[in-house]
Amino acid sequence: MVELRFLTPAWPLLSVAAVLGLAQLATMISRRRTYLAAATSQVVCTALTLPAWQRRSQVFRADPIVPLCFVAERSGQYFNIAAGGLGLDPRTTTVLLPDLGGTLMVSDLVVVDLAGLTNRRIAELLRDGDPAKLAGYILGDLKPTFIHLLGYWRQASGLAGDSRFASDYLELIPGIDYVRRDSLSDTSEVGAVSEVLRQSIALAATHRRESPRGLCGDLLLG
Repeated sequence: MVELRFLTPAWPLLSVAAVLGLAQLATMISRRRTYLAAATSQVVCTALTLPAWQRRSQVFRADPIVPLCFVAERSGQYFNIAAGGLGLDPRTTTVLLPDLGGTLMVSDLVVVDLAGLTNRRIAELLRDGDPAKLAGYILGDLKPTFIHLLGYWRQASGLAGDSRFASDYLELIPGIDYVRRDSLSDTSEVGAVSEVLRQSIALAATHRRESPRGLCGDLLLG
């Protein structure tokens, strides 16, 4: 993951380990030599890492890859709109997608994590590298109301190669968003809802272009 996001929980533990290690080192050698070694190490580490970190930070700050507010709007609010337009009960409506954080802050639906961070079975199937089994689990056991697929996840999920996917789901946005057929009492509303969703996507994309690091307080609080 970009910026080593999956390593985030390790940084506090590494910091504690470093402090305890230095404390132990200080008891083994003289104070003066300890200070000199610590200062030298700090200067060397800073000189080696700061230029690279600065460049990466500037690039990432200028154009975040998947801004939280964009996910909240494009995935969280978006599927709330879809469920409302199709007359679905949010308490029993599920959505399967890979972008979880911003979605959970906004969504009224039951969210299933396609990336496997909060779903152990999906994580195991992704680890095993068996898209066919993962598709079978999704279509045979989970049966999510909505599915959001994009890029890498079309192949990784195995859904693109499973004939049941085409028969069980209708397209909301071609190649990206789908709704389960048997969750709908009237499929005639899908076309109108799809048009509303296209407008929602366009608005989210505009917000992302105009302010990629913008605040989304109104969206989160609403």
